[in-house]
Amino acid sequence: MNKMEKFLVDNTKDITTVCELGAGLFGNFNRYKCPNKIGIEMVKSYIENKLVSPTMVTKAIHGSALDFEKLLGDEPVDAFACIDFIEHLQKDVAIDLIKRMQARANRIFIFTPYGECHQDGVVSWAFCIPRLEMRMQKDKELAISTQTHRSTWYTADLEELGFVVDHDTTFITAVEPWHDIGADGGSVLWAVWDKPTQ
Repeated sequence: MNKMEKFLVDNTKDITTVCELGAGLFGNFNRYKCPNKIGIEMVKSYIENKLVSPTMVTKAIHGSALDFEKLLGDEPVDAFACIDFIEHLQKDVAIDLIKRMQARANRIFIFTPYGECHQDGVVSWAFCIPRLEMRMQKDKELAISTQTHRSTWYTADLEELGFVVDHDTTFITAVEPWHDIGADGGSVLWAVWDKPTQ
């Protein structure tokens, strides 16, 4: 089991429902161990071309993750997953989103690049899959926009929000040629917040 798989398994094996924000092609859903798996994704073509069996997804919701309260309604959610997601938001927007997730769930787990990892105007790797490329053209501009990195994250940023953070210098996230890694970038953060017990 690789580190990403272990991270996803460990954070969902003792819960009932996980909701992944920015679920993309839903590739993480075969690793989540809880019975209920919800994904919110704003690129409709990603939802239509999910890379997992339909049985792996309890609910796929088309819309902006920033509107998760409205999109989920009264749906019970134990944990939110943000995997390669928060760096695509402006930092103040992401911090507000995290605080709203903390008010809703008992756990949040985040995987994000550490430090400078610039990405702009990139077509999602999904468009490089021949069987998907033609089916996804209608959403190409939106996909490019959603791939842009808009914020930079450090250990202290998430610790200040109550997360336990592992700064992993052995897991290199940015090997793709389209990344512009700054002098302090190239590693990743694994972060988990559990609601404090009363």
